[in-house]
Amino acid sequence: QQETMRKNSHYTRVRSRHDTHDILRKNPALKFSMPSIVRLGSVTQGRPGDIEINTVEGVQNCSNKLKMKEIFQAKDIISPKFFSVDEVTKKKVRFPLVKKLFFRSRGQGMELIKDAKQLQAVLATGRKDIYFEEYFSGSREYRLHVSELGCFYSCRKLRKAGAKQRWFFNNSNCTWILEDNKLYNKPANFNEIVKECQKALKALGLDFAAFDVRVAK
Repeated sequence: QQETMRKNSHYTRVRSRHDTHDILRKNPALKFSMPSIVRLGSVTQGRPGDIEINTVEGVQNCSNKLKMKEIFQAKDIISPKFFSVDEVTKKKVRFPLVKKLFFRSRGQGMELIKDAKQLQAVLATGRKDIYFEEYFSGSREYRLHVSELGCFYSCRKLRKAGAKQRWFFNNSNCTWILEDNKLYNKPANFNEIVKECQKALKALGLDFAAFDVRVAK
């Protein structure tokens, strides 16, 4: 019986561009009864017959950050107001804005735009792979890992005491703490936040994903 189970088990192939996921790629315990592929940001095609967790289309919907924002807008999902390069010159915008790149993660390429002069300087570069988002100065930021069943893992990004750049939250200026830490400070409307993340998950066509959520006091 054990031999039969061994023959009928398959290593789950984890597809990702991030070295932080090496611990998953090299984990021999990640097995399934059928050939399976889990995408954590990669759009590498699977093999015929694979069980797919997060489809190529779903990953593409969130890999391009502007496309993701457009989906959020169409599905009425709570998210900061945003502007394409063309829109930001035609619409009345409220400063500060955050400049973001279509295809980046971990805060790469972000810039806080404080006034019209700074905005014009960015536009003068001629870059087309950027968009702008209204800055929301929430005092706390959380990362929620969510599936259709709910939130199965979450943490708070707690700013380090000596951090000089304090308008964003990432590995360079934050310590990540879990729910069992008293400093986690779980939001009173946590269940509502989870439901909104699940709504976003469905809109993007993903099976599970991690959402960064900024919370006001």
